[in-house]
Amino acid sequence: MSLSFHNLDDDERGQNSKNKYGYQDVFQGMGNSYSNYEQNQSLSDLKRPIMPREVVDQPIYQQNPMYTRLDSLPFSKWHYYAILALSGGLFIDGYEVAVVAVSSTELQRIYSASESQVSLLATAYMIGAGIGSLIFGYYSSEHGRKKVFYTTLAVYAISILFVIISRSLLFLYLVRFFSGIGIGGEYTAIFAMVDEIVPSSYRGTANICVSSIWHLGSSIAGLLGLAFSHRLNSPDDTLTWRFLFLFGALFIIPIIYLRKFIPESPRWINGKGKPTEADQIVDLITYCCDNDCIIPLEEYKILQQKPRMIGIHPQNYNDLNQDELPTNLFEIMRFIINRYRKRFALCFAIIFASNFVYKGIFYTHVMMMKKIDNFEQKEYSGKVFSLINPIFKSFHQTEQYFILPLICASFLGPLIMARFFDTQGRKRMIFFIFVASGVLLFINGILFDYSFINHNTQLIFWILIIFFSSPGISAAHLTISEVFPLKIRSQALALFNTVGLCAGGALAPYFFGVLIRLNSIDSLSLGYYCSSLIMITAGLLGLAIGIRAENLPLEEI
Repeated sequence: MSLSFHNLDDDERGQNSKNKYGYQDVFQGMGNSYSNYEQNQSLSDLKRPIMPREVVDQPIYQQNPMYTRLDSLPFSKWHYYAILALSGGLFIDGYEVAVVAVSSTELQRIYSASESQVSLLATAYMIGAGIGSLIFGYYSSEHGRKKVFYTTLAVYAISILFVIISRSLLFLYLVRFFSGIGIGGEYTAIFAMVDEIVPSSYRGTANICVSSIWHLGSSIAGLLGLAFSHRLNSPDDTLTWRFLFLFGALFIIPIIYLRKFIPESPRWINGKGKPTEADQIVDLITYCCDNDCIIPLEEYKILQQKPRMIGIHPQNYNDLNQDELPTNLFEIMRFIINRYRKRFALCFAIIFASNFVYKGIFYTHVMMMKKIDNFEQKEYSGKVFSLINPIFKSFHQTEQYFILPLICASFLGPLIMARFFDTQGRKRMIFFIFVASGVLLFINGILFDYSFINHNTQLIFWILIIFFSSPGISAAHLTISEVFPLKIRSQALALFNTVGLCAGGALAPYFFGVLIRLNSIDSLSLGYYCSSLIMITAGLLGLAIGIRAENLPLEEI
């Protein structure tokens, strides 16, 4: 079998046309950009490691060599750089979630609010994130992934300025809603972009690791909460929570700089009927991978200045039936439900379940720990765990200390399990992490019923639950970004992200906030039983109708 490839050998490219970086200026003479193709070059002639033949033999690779080149690249320094730049929005989102959690006590005091009223801040933020996903999902599909990355950060930065000057709880609800719009738009473009530029054999690992950056943001906010815990708990302080929000906005500056050198998705460009421009970007990525470097600034400027050449090369392949796919949001929803019913059910279940459990616990854990002090404990409940009590003794000093072990668990969970999504498969891992979380939630509910819960036992169970459930959100975004066609990928991410954030992430904090306000062991145990049922159902559904997408090109899933 013979395929078309860009010739990567210096001798064949022409020694006289090299630039100062030691490779041919692939952007020079764009009228003959395909003259370097060797129409009969075989796979054995390539010097770079390639994919197994059974993978390359798939129809999509035979029709479009650009996809072969992208998926056969080694995972290099450039991919690490791209993932770091793209995941900045998730870092900010994680920071936002943790800041609300560690500031909840001060917000209750300043605004004379109840637990459920403070939890509505999270609800407003999640609803905004869902709407932002819908708006920027369409924008990403029509105008590209790269433009979204700057617009969303601008919306977030402006809204944070209003958060800092807010004087009432109602106004704070409003500006938190707009903060969510900016961050929600990030999700639609980030996961689509990662899927489209990362080699297929590392796609699952990269997606899960990108999601782990969310937990890094949470850890920064948690550490700041600990550093300023004495001020957050002071009855006279009214400024610390504003400073924490302002500090998060400062991360926008390095994120914008890092994203400056990330090109547009070549798959998206090719899907818009611009294969020549897509090949330019693949050439640039190929150079970076071969030389283990980041994009050279001068060459990136050349790429931005070159006129776009529109036209379909005979060897290029516009994504499967793109012209037949809908563009209207409601038509896309109807199209997904009618044509991909099982995939719709799978994506809905895992995005809802993972957001419901993780966000519900993370937003309300401080209020929960305060309420546990009011529950009547059996005499022997403390003795059972007396051996570990000294380990957690320091956590009783302030509620903010409980966020530390939760952050560690949420950060380590995705990192440890990421590679297994490519080696063990999507179906097995989704089943494992969701069912494990559900079983732990069920046991936690039983302990509530029998009054075995104190600070220490609850913290242990939260660590275990968060460890297994935190990769669930990552797995949900990975699945959604893989199983739908390129043209509607961003909008599908937007639709399901809206479901996850509004139905799961927005409902759960309020749901748990109401249960906490009831100050009843029975009500809390009921909440954990419901959460357990949701997680186990999602895990069983993943095993039954999950998609085996590991090591497959996106266009063949």
